[in-house]
Amino acid sequence: MKNLSKKKTPFLNRPYVYIKPEDVPEHGRLVKVLGVDYVHLRTRDGGDLYVTQHGLPHLTTLSPESWYYNQELHSLWERLNGSGTLYRVRTKNAKKGKIDIVVKWSRVGQDFPGRDPDVFNESDLSEFNSPFEEVSLLMEMRNSRFESPGHVRTHKPLAIYVPAERVNPDMIGRRTYKIELKMRSLDVEIDLYRNYVLIYEWVKGIDAAQASRELGLSSEYIKDLTLKVDGDLSAKGFRDHDRKPNHIIVRPKDSTSLVPCKKSQDPLYAYIDFEMLRRTPEREKWVKESKRAEYLLRQRDRFKVQKSKELPSHLDLVNILGVDYIFGHVESTEGMLWVVGRDPFLFDYFLPERWIRTPRTKISHSSEIYHTTTKDDIHIVWKVSRVGEKPVFFEQDEKRSKILHHGYNSPFEEISLALELSKQGLPTIYPRAIYRSGNKVTPSEYISDDRRYDTHKDIIMPGDRQRPALQKGYSYIIIWGYWNGPDELLAVRDGEYYSGINLMHAHLTKVISQETFDELMRRENEKLVSMGIEDLNLRAEHFMISLDHKGNLIAGADGKPEVRCCNFEFLRRLAP
Repeated sequence: MKNLSKKKTPFLNRPYVYIKPEDVPEHGRLVKVLGVDYVHLRTRDGGDLYVTQHGLPHLTTLSPESWYYNQELHSLWERLNGSGTLYRVRTKNAKKGKIDIVVKWSRVGQDFPGRDPDVFNESDLSEFNSPFEEVSLLMEMRNSRFESPGHVRTHKPLAIYVPAERVNPDMIGRRTYKIELKMRSLDVEIDLYRNYVLIYEWVKGIDAAQASRELGLSSEYIKDLTLKVDGDLSAKGFRDHDRKPNHIIVRPKDSTSLVPCKKSQDPLYAYIDFEMLRRTPEREKWVKESKRAEYLLRQRDRFKVQKSKELPSHLDLVNILGVDYIFGHVESTEGMLWVVGRDPFLFDYFLPERWIRTPRTKISHSSEIYHTTTKDDIHIVWKVSRVGEKPVFFEQDEKRSKILHHGYNSPFEEISLALELSKQGLPTIYPRAIYRSGNKVTPSEYISDDRRYDTHKDIIMPGDRQRPALQKGYSYIIIWGYWNGPDELLAVRDGEYYSGINLMHAHLTKVISQETFDELMRRENEKLVSMGIEDLNLRAEHFMISLDHKGNLIAGADGKPEVRCCNFEFLRRLAP
């Protein structure tokens, strides 16, 4: 693979590509899965049809009534060569006429022929891609023509159909543990009990193995062609771990030769199988580094994106308690997501599939607060909000009475307060996003404070669902940036990270003296009050100081250690 560092990345400075709102039918909904836009339709039988941008012109034709359930059509199903279950199908007559499609049953979760069925891990190169994974990798490979000269010709993915009928996993060779492990590493749920059918366009021609037999092409010629195609894939950063001549479609020129490319004498070909397509290690690393670099730049400028900039139809710009968010629904969990700022590109970085299953470390004894590294190599801290819970104390005093009277802040209040403090000159950790779960949670015995739901009831989200931002019975998670340096610094130099340490720990470990500790606590409390804000549960753990990569304290303009606020549960605005 050539030096990718000198090529344009697929992420930086590229337009946001999406299906236009006017192309989405009334009964459809735009969703994004693994970076690919689909129009999601419910079929008459209760199944699901996910149509790509390439399939939209054939929307009526791709309806399962046109091919899947049409009994008279079954005589036109032509079984194709291969170890999987795939057919060439002529659809019923539609407005734009009949078309030929290739339908292929996904083998995700099934054993690969010749492999030990009891050996599996998440990075096993001999495991079948999930259907959405397959389409995502194919679309990425097709779009790699924008990164560098040349491209790999393939047939176009039109849709993914998920029939409504339930299947017995054992009857189709699908293993439960493989599906579970797949879901841990992917951005989408896979239903163990349903089939997935991929629909591709039909490409005219014959496969290379058939060409060898019918045109008398030598085995060396076919071997060279296969290696040439393998090289083309590798040059774009991909590899098929089930490479074979049957995956290469060519066109006969006459009885002994193939149609050549216009710019070379190499045979014109199209590649057609992607259930074991992978990125090369070099590209995998490059993609991750590119996405992280893009993320850091966009976080720095997240509030600078112009409001007039067109948004994808599945996202909205909303303002809650003075904070701009990019808001959208989460297809994989049926949840909701608010990403701080005005940049729609940042939305996908905080989809729950990017972080909720990654290894995590609990960093609080009293709260559900975790540190994790997302699949995009971004460090975050996520915390389960206690909004709606009633603080519990075994003893009563004036401080506890104030806390009970105020209650836990909502996640939207916490972020609003954090940004307000930062604007007024008191540094804070960076708020990144709020995620609301898709499924309702079982209320605990402590959930008895409805005040926030009442005060937030008029904050209604846009879209066809028209739901309040804060809904009782759901879990809310606040995502904060893991403090390792200012956004402005990391955007231009990603390295030499800061480390944060709360004031109590800094005091106990002698990083700061008792005198400095007392001074900082007094100073920060006075700052809060001067800004019209009070911490009802003021504690040293609610503030942190920073050390640079050499272990030196980061100082503010006054020469004293710079202190950041990192807890906003019980902050309240003082009355004027």
